[in-house]
Amino acid sequence: KINASVKPNRPIKILVGNSAAPSNEHSFALAQLSHLANEHVEIIVPLNYGGNADYIASVIAQGKAIFADKFIAYTEMLDKTAYDNLLTEVDLAVFAHNRQQGLYVAYAMLCQGKPMYLKQHTSSFLSLSDLGFFVQPTEQLDTHSFVKIQQQVSQLNQNNKTLMNNHFTEAALAPQWSDFLNGLLD
Repeated sequence: KINASVKPNRPIKILVGNSAAPSNEHSFALAQLSHLANEHVEIIVPLNYGGNADYIASVIAQGKAIFADKFIAYTEMLDKTAYDNLLTEVDLAVFAHNRQQGLYVAYAMLCQGKPMYLKQHTSSFLSLSDLGFFVQPTEQLDTHSFVKIQQQVSQLNQNNKTLMNNHFTEAALAPQWSDFLNGLLD
């Protein structure tokens, strides 16, 4: 299915991480994306909670040094509606965490059929891959050309959307939780 939200003149919006916590490994993620610095992209980085001022300043300095005005840092908290709207506007997400983190964002991307990059050794990457989701390794992002990324963004992954409905919606999880809770009472 074609991603109708991607317009030819609009930059590809790439979300990096989910917070200002150093565990987001922003330096690694930005390095993996640096080959796109001269392309029609926006690098969107939520830095509005979880980190200290020095770390936030260093991420912003690195991002601006690589991407100039294409780097957009969110340093003020967004309400849930504004944050959800931001996730709707983003075309793909890149996580460089070394552990499971930021699942709200990951699930939002997968529900929308948008590309998701995670580090290969994380439980998130492994468990989602085992369930049949198409997620890609952040470690290989620097080898993906802008054209390849454009192709990924232009095609919604219907399989990921279907798998989210089958595994992570309230309707899918309710019977599992019911069985679990009933098992505790037996």
